[in-house]
Parts: sequence; structure tokens; C-alpha cells
Amino acid sequence: MSENTIKIFHEDLCNITIIPHPNGIELYRLEMYNTNKGYGSIFMNIFTDISKRFNIPIILTIGSPGTYTDNSDRPAQIRFYKRFGFKRCKNSDYYSNEK
Repeated sequence: MSENTIKIFHEDLCNITIIPHPNGIELYRLEMYNTNKGYGSIFMNIFTDISKRFNIPIILTIGSPGTYTDNSDRPAQIRFYKRFGFKRCKNSDYYSNEK
């Protein structure tokens, strides 16, 4: 990871990693340990709001490493990110909230 990596870690709550990406910022890891409580949605609402305000796209891949083992249902993950405006980038495994 580069010196520009941002890590948010709490042993009971989450492991989040954000890294630079040529097209914006990459949400490299989003693991919420206490799932189905809305914490992931709260984080994504704030994170996508910041992204829109500053016109900085968020890029991510769905699945590992950004998955906590108790919540690895790929179709559910795709639905989760689509709720926040993410669409698959053409010819890529990446998803982006860029319009």
C-alpha cells in the first residue's frame, strides 16, 4: 500500500481501506464485522456524498478483499452497491459511481 492509503480499522466494527486510483479513489476494502445493522450503508451514504460534493469518483471491485466472510453473497453485494449509484465499468471488473 502507498503512503496515500487510508485505513479505518476497529476490531469490533470494521476494516476499511481507501487507495488512490487513476480515475478517482478506490474503495479497496469494506468489511463490516457487525453485519445487517446498517453500518455499511451509513458509511456508503457519507462516502458517496463526499464523492459527489468534490466530484471524485469512487471505484471498487465487488468481492474479495472487500468482503467479510459472513457476508459473501455476490448478488447481494451487487444490489448493495447499486443502491449507491454504482455501475459496472465497460470491459472491467471495476464498478464506479461516476456519472
